[in-house]
Amino acid sequence: MGPLDFAYRPDDWHDFYVALAGVSGALLGLIFVAVSLHLETVSRHPVLRNRVRLNLFGLSLILVIAMACLIPRQGARALAVEMAVIWLADVTFGIFSQWRLSKALGGLSSAMIFRTSILTTVAALGIISAVTLWIGVGGGLLWNAAAAVITVVVVIANTWNVSFGPELQAALQREEPRSKETRDRASQAAHTRRGVVREQPGRGV
Repeated sequence: MGPLDFAYRPDDWHDFYVALAGVSGALLGLIFVAVSLHLETVSRHPVLRNRVRLNLFGLSLILVIAMACLIPRQGARALAVEMAVIWLADVTFGIFSQWRLSKALGGLSSAMIFRTSILTTVAALGIISAVTLWIGVGGGLLWNAAAAVITVVVVIANTWNVSFGPELQAALQREEPRSKETRDRASQAAHTRRGVVREQPGRGV
């Protein structure tokens, strides 16, 4: 038995994937809370909306991978096929989302290229994990663990950006004058209605 034999035995990773499933579920809840704080602003901002969509999809896939790894008595090759399908779905969805965003913004930005490169690199690690798990040499589930941890770190950073980042602050500053104008109009309308009520003669006189 070699020192890396555990990398090809899914049952040996039980505790890791239990923790990963718990972290993924908690982060999914955190994303929903963060988005709900500025729901209208995020829904109207294409960059923030795309970032939230990628976060939700990526975390959901990590959660699915963790659940697949926790299936009892599942063979390594069966798990390898499941992981390959999941990571291929991840990179396909990510590239498609970035392509839609580039069309909406009229081109690719350096930030979009950077984020796409991270996404494809992480998915490549996951696919390498699936291949090496299938053949029984080359790293196996160690690559998948690295991909999952990187995904969690990236999602945490993106969630901070969605909640407090520069794109959100800029969007809120743009919306502040409109919000003030709307409040002023509502206040003026309320004063007008109160004035009309006072000027009306009393009923029954």
